[in-house]
Amino acid sequence: MKTRCMMMAALAMSLMSTALVAQVPRSSHVWIITEENHSYEDATAAMPYLMSLGNQYGLATQSYADMHNSLSALMHLTAGQTVTLDDNTTLFFDVDSIVRQLMLQGLTWRSYQESLPFAGFEGIDAFPYVKRHNPLAYFTDSSTASTAINSVPYPANITLDAGASYNYVTPNLLNDAHDGTMQAADDWLRTHIPAILARPEFQPGGDGIMIITFDEGNLGSDNRCSATVLSGCGGHILTVVAGPQVKRGFRSATWYNHESVLKTACVALGITACPGQARTAAPMGDFFASSALQVQIISPAPNGMVGNPVHFQMDAIAGAHPVSAMIVYADDHEVYRTYSDRVDASITLSGGSHRIVVNAWDSTGALAQARESITVNDCPLNAASPSVTICTPAANATVTSPVSFLARATDNAHPVSAMIVYVDDHEASRTYSSQLQTSLDLATGSHHIVVNAWDSSGALFQAQEFVQVK
Repeated sequence: MKTRCMMMAALAMSLMSTALVAQVPRSSHVWIITEENHSYEDATAAMPYLMSLGNQYGLATQSYADMHNSLSALMHLTAGQTVTLDDNTTLFFDVDSIVRQLMLQGLTWRSYQESLPFAGFEGIDAFPYVKRHNPLAYFTDSSTASTAINSVPYPANITLDAGASYNYVTPNLLNDAHDGTMQAADDWLRTHIPAILARPEFQPGGDGIMIITFDEGNLGSDNRCSATVLSGCGGHILTVVAGPQVKRGFRSATWYNHESVLKTACVALGITACPGQARTAAPMGDFFASSALQVQIISPAPNGMVGNPVHFQMDAIAGAHPVSAMIVYADDHEVYRTYSDRVDASITLSGGSHRIVVNAWDSTGALAQARESITVNDCPLNAASPSVTICTPAANATVTSPVSFLARATDNAHPVSAMIVYVDDHEASRTYSSQLQTSLDLATGSHHIVVNAWDSSGALFQAQEFVQVK
């Protein structure tokens, strides 16, 4: 296994010089969808809908799987290394992964699994669901009480779901070309992909990125590592890249593997410490058009209600020249500056409405700007520890939709690891921090609001109230 990994790393380095004139743009929502056990030639011939997406957006003609064996191959897609060779393992692995990096960055993730019996199910199979096709479920970071429930049954209400930063979708055994036919797999994509592409991040001007790929090529007959290395790996596979910023009708002849897909997700989400071999892999930058200097406000959300200190996250996306500085202004007064391409700072502002402007400059002096308005709510926190305070809306308040929610969790003994707000027993939003801020469309009438919080020890604490929407 070590020899194979070294061979793949050497192959990647030898082929990397042909890649990446353009950069992978930043994205707030990355979607990964995996199919099973078929080589490039078979997929291009038997999956017309998937090929239509590739022809409309982008198609990687030289994409290769690291190895055979479903779980091991998918670990390369999510952890950048083999991790295990046992498809039937019941262990959880304390290794670096996309889950760990997302949580360290305060980003969200979700694994949508068709035929999963219930959210957080950890069994190895419940036909036609199998855990080995759900690699995110094997990490210690994803097996706690507050994170295991990120594995949810698919289909969910994909069109209206708030969506996570990183979304991993797996059809069941009958629909991913493993047990069923390739036509069935293609029909599944034809039925379900349009709902994802209807989401806001995939509309014109959006930043969504979707990658559809296979875990491995034909078992027993395709061990290709590249067009010239014909044995030792997992085979030649079809990979499609879609999104508003993807070049239309693009076909890439650049060599890519699973670590390339993982690296693309990392770069898009602003993760610098990409796991395993993905740290040195080439992202799929040639699929995206070059652009001028841009500024993106990640948080707080525009017109949002937030508590103090306000967590600011902004990115400057370089064009032809590197970013030299960024400055954040509140009501025309500078509140933060950095000589880098990212703002990640917590700043205390007075209660009330504020105009936020962030400027970025590149090395030539070119300026890019983004702006928004926010409202700071200085609600008094519950003195008990641990506790949850619902800052807004007030208990028994009469409000109009969309309803702004702001809740904060405090715990003097352990860090707060996650918060979830439920409306009438249905999850509405979640965060991996001590402050949950969102805006929800609610129907007219009375609603029961529950906010749960977990700390790093797994302890659960909550607050609840009723509100009336008129």
